[in-house]
Amino acid sequence: MIMKKGFTLVELLAVIGLMGLMGAIAIGGYSAVVRGMSDRAALDAAKGIVDAARQRANLDRKKTYVFLFDEVVKVDSEMSAGIVNGLAIAVRPVGRVSAVVGDLICDEFGDLAGTYASLGSEDGSSESEMESSASTMRLYSIAHKNYALVMEGVFKTSSQVNRTLETEDDSSSGSGDSGSGVAGEDWVNRSFYYYGFKKVGGDATFNAGEEYGQEFAVVRLPPGYTFSGSVQMSGASSLGQKFLRVVELPPTGNVSPGVMIYRRKPNGDFESIGSTTQIEDGE
Repeated sequence: MIMKKGFTLVELLAVIGLMGLMGAIAIGGYSAVVRGMSDRAALDAAKGIVDAARQRANLDRKKTYVFLFDEVVKVDSEMSAGIVNGLAIAVRPVGRVSAVVGDLICDEFGDLAGTYASLGSEDGSSESEMESSASTMRLYSIAHKNYALVMEGVFKTSSQVNRTLETEDDSSSGSGDSGSGVAGEDWVNRSFYYYGFKKVGGDATFNAGEEYGQEFAVVRLPPGYTFSGSVQMSGASSLGQKFLRVVELPPTGNVSPGVMIYRRKPNGDFESIGSTTQIEDGE
C-alpha cells in the first residue's frame, strides 16, 4: 500500500510567512524607487526653470528673476495638513513705469497698444464687452519683489502739458488761451496719450521709474514637494499662496544658483531632499 504525504500545517505557515516577508521587502523596495523618482522629478523641475531664467538673462543681457511660492492647492476638512505644492515663476523685466494714474500702471514709452488689446479709456468710454470678458494676469514689481493682478489688456489715458510759445508782438500776450498776461509769451495746452494696465488685485506697489516684469515660465512641483518645508503652511485651512523669496539670475555666468526642495513625510513633517545643484554635481 502506497502512502501519500502532504505538507503539515507548520510547513504551510512557514511558507506563507516567508512569502509575506518577501512581499514586504519587494513593496518597500518599490516604494523607495517611486520615492526616488519623485524626488528626482521635483529637483529636475526646479532646476529646469532656474536654468531657463539664466539662459533668458544671457539672451536679453538683463537680469531675470525666479519667484518662489508655496501654495495650498487643496484643503481636506478632516485632515489639517491639506495638499501643498511648490510654485516657481520665472519673470523678466519688460518695461518701466512712467506714471501711476489711479488704478492704471502706465508706461508711455512701451508699445502696449501694439502688444495688448485695448479695453477702453480712463474717461469711462470703455469697451465694456471686451473689458467684462478680459481675463487677468500677474504684473510683477521688480523693485518690491511682488505682483499685482491686472486686466489682460490696456486702457488709454491722457495728460495735459502747458507749453510756452514765444511771440513777436508783446501786445498780443494777454490774448493767449490761458490769459497769462506775461509779455512776449503765450501759453498753449497740449495733450498726449499713453496706455496702462488696470490693477484689480494684489499687494504690489508700483512707482514711477521702477521696472515691471511679466512671467515667461511657470513650474509646479509634484504634490507634497515644497520650497520651504513649512509645517505651518501645510496646516493652512484655506487655499492661497505664501511668497518665499526671489532668485536673481544675472546676465553673466553659466552656473545656476541652488534651490532647496523639501518632501512631506507621512507624519506631516518635511525633510530636505537636497538642492538642484546636486544634479549639476552628478549626485
